[in-house]
Amino acid sequence: MGVYTAEVQVKIPAPHFRLNLNQRINEVIAKSGFQEGHVLIQTNHTTTGLGLIVQEDERGLMKD
Repeated sequence: MGVYTAEVQVKIPAPHFRLNLNQRINEVIAKSGFQEGHVLIQTNHTTTGLGLIVQEDERGLMKD
C-alpha cells in the first residue's frame, strides 16, 4: 500500500463559478503511478464541497 499526495490550486473569477477539475485530477492520478485505489479531494472552503459532490457533468444537474 502506498500514498501519493499532490496539491492542485485553482483561482476562480467569481463567487458562483463552476469548474470541472476532472482532467487535472486525472493527470495527478496518472503521475502517481497507481493502478487502483481511492482518491481523496479536500477543500479548505466548505461551500466548495457541495460542488465536489456533483460528479456528473450533466446539463440538468447544472441548471438546478
